[in-house]
Amino acid sequence: MNISYNAPKKRFTLNTAHTTYAFEIWDNLYPVHLYYGPKAVITHGFKPEDFNSFSPNPNFNNKSYSLDTLPLEFSSFGNSDYRTPSVQIEFENGSKITDFIYEGFEIVPFKAPLKTLPASFSHEKDEAETLILTLKDLISGCKIELYYSVFPHTDVITKSTKILNSSQETLKVLALASGQIDFHHSNFDLIHLCGAWARERDLVRTSVHKTAHAIESKRGASGHHQNPFMALVDPNTTEFHGDCYGFNLIYSGSFKHQLEVSPYDQFRVVSGLNPFNFSWVLLPDESFESPEMILTYSANGLNQMSQNFHHFIKQHVLSPSFAYLERPVLINNWEATYFDFDEDKLKALICSAEEMGAELFVLDDGWFGNRNDDTSSLGDWFENPKKLPNGIKAIAQFAVNHHVNFGLWVEPEMVSKNSHLYRAHPEYCLQTPSRPQTEGRNQLILDLSNSEVCDMLFDNLATLLKKAPISYVKWDMNRNMTEVYSERFNQGEVEHRYYLGLYALIKRLTTAFPSVLFEGCSGGGGRFDLGILHFMPQNWTSDNTDAVARLKIQYATSLAYPIITMGAHISAVPNHQTGRVTPFSFRAHVAMSGNLGVELDPTALTENDLTALSEFIKLYKSHRQLIQNGSFYRISSPFENTLTAWCFLSSDAREILLFAFRPFKIANMPLKKIKCPYADENLNYGLVSTSFEDTKPEAFSDIHGSQLKYDGLYMPHAQGDFKSCYWYLKSF
Repeated sequence: MNISYNAPKKRFTLNTAHTTYAFEIWDNLYPVHLYYGPKAVITHGFKPEDFNSFSPNPNFNNKSYSLDTLPLEFSSFGNSDYRTPSVQIEFENGSKITDFIYEGFEIVPFKAPLKTLPASFSHEKDEAETLILTLKDLISGCKIELYYSVFPHTDVITKSTKILNSSQETLKVLALASGQIDFHHSNFDLIHLCGAWARERDLVRTSVHKTAHAIESKRGASGHHQNPFMALVDPNTTEFHGDCYGFNLIYSGSFKHQLEVSPYDQFRVVSGLNPFNFSWVLLPDESFESPEMILTYSANGLNQMSQNFHHFIKQHVLSPSFAYLERPVLINNWEATYFDFDEDKLKALICSAEEMGAELFVLDDGWFGNRNDDTSSLGDWFENPKKLPNGIKAIAQFAVNHHVNFGLWVEPEMVSKNSHLYRAHPEYCLQTPSRPQTEGRNQLILDLSNSEVCDMLFDNLATLLKKAPISYVKWDMNRNMTEVYSERFNQGEVEHRYYLGLYALIKRLTTAFPSVLFEGCSGGGGRFDLGILHFMPQNWTSDNTDAVARLKIQYATSLAYPIITMGAHISAVPNHQTGRVTPFSFRAHVAMSGNLGVELDPTALTENDLTALSEFIKLYKSHRQLIQNGSFYRISSPFENTLTAWCFLSSDAREILLFAFRPFKIANMPLKKIKCPYADENLNYGLVSTSFEDTKPEAFSDIHGSQLKYDGLYMPHAQGDFKSCYWYLKSF
């Protein structure tokens, strides 16, 4: 059993392979957090702080404690806990006071699913256990169910919350957290991933101060600006050593991690739906569930935290049909043509794709309606007859006949004012009566809280997918929400109902077309989250294809998300986002460190460049299984060092693919060695291949795993900027 209950002490212990999470019921009333960290046997409980008049006492019969000082698993509002609550409810009389106390528990031998939201899952009954803790507000009769699911093999615990209106009145839920944890100290650094379009997931590390912090989005999407991932780490934690607590959410809308240090140095984390502009009307006997929060602990630094996340996401979040399925090498026409293409140009690109060894051709924006720029036709999901006179089916079949699968770009959640759909159904948009509509990229957002809109989109997209041999869909979303309003619902519900509609729509499509690989996109990585990845097992990491910028973007993304979820393309130079000119090998090595694609016009390449591209694709395919399904480890950070390095390791540690990148040359640069901390120190490794022209595998004597681990390999000096290399080492 991974979940145990000590009845005399009313103590719950949740164990994974290497971690323990424990709490107890204090005073027979409140679940109090005891411990989360390395696997341990917890024999002693909580000792309360001294009572004082500014921390009032909620129990007349026991004045030894205040909720203001208890490290709680779940916090109510208005009865002596002045910190951020887990729940806030408004009753019909305007009161918001609640006092949820312990009622009972149940342990079930499986992962309990969520009814309305994407969530983690288990394949076998023994893979996960779930504790359901029930709390009750005695005055109103309302109940809270706290769900703790333990995934022992990945060192992950998930949390979610359900509120049940057991009262006789209509309630308004103003806040409901997915999970809360009150640490007993605040000696942490906070790591989070902020940014903007084309520079997503900038890794920021800062000390936790004795104040409130918030990692959040209020944009109607998880967003470019903050990712739902964050980590709390010991100030001395590195990639390889130290305590690390990782957090994430399986959700794609506005979210919030509220962090707060109490006067007693307790540190509260409350995570889940952003309560900003949120309210949910709950009738008697109705319930509402929060998104799921993902927790993991590592005693061995950030790399181990990432490994826990990577394995958990692949095993328990991604679709089992695609979680370990090798991703095809694709060519996307966007940066090759933008909107300016016709059938002949596409056929030439497809022929080049076949010649270079690509396996998938993706037709991006501009193929539908009267779409020649970004001012029209979103919503009109039928072929542009001037560009595709023979239709999608003909060009898709042409690709298949040339041994290249066919994929298509769509942006179903959006509509252009200049479109047949908008002219026929302007009421389908999110819009506020008597107020002007705010456009982003010349487009409006369809109201996916409206089931009629979702049904229309399903019918249109299903018709499209049935008419042609389409094996891949790139699903884009190029703006954030404004004028969030609906005549059908309480206004505080609309954004969340939008995502319930979106998830239901995508689930219908992926169920109806189970062999189609869906890729998420939102102006690049603007919705790179576990809610989307649950249905679409890979995401376009960023619209920025500049290799130097991608070092940081891909490095930071890997903190929370596995490599097999990341699209990475070789693009043309000068780069279309930065204007930077980098060598082909540098661009290829960066793009090889993800799901490889090509984002340029191969018909414009010289014969030598086309040959080089073909060779890199061949090289990538030879290592694809290791890259996409091996273990990925970060070695040297582009946020801290002039040298960036990472490696891919096979499950038995007998294969190592090591990459190193030096974007900018420094005069009289010191020698640099690159260690591979995860090499097996009991094995000898031989060099199978390398990108060093002056290093031949047959001239490279075996290197012992202990030397790789503790000493490393030299990064050779070379003149000029944008230098990169790889070593493929194998123990026979």
